[in-house]
Amino acid sequence: MFSYAGMGIRDNLGRVFGSQPVPTSHVPTNFAAEALACFHTVCLVLDIGLQEVTIEGDSLSMIQKVCSPLQDVSNIGAYI
Repeated sequence: MFSYAGMGIRDNLGRVFGSQPVPTSHVPTNFAAEALACFHTVCLVLDIGLQEVTIEGDSLSMIQKVCSPLQDVSNIGAYI
């Protein structure tokens, strides 16, 4: 499976000041593609050097897994 994630970074006023497309191949599931998109977003935020961020996504279960202090043992645990 091939996925393509697009990330945008906005300031607290909603102005866009960064974006990055991320193509990924050999993604086993849509859920894994969502996990990879979140991973790439966090990497971009770290590269830019932001200290406070809010990450938005459309997968509630992905957001809950990333925010959980427990280790994820599902098939996407390695991505998280």
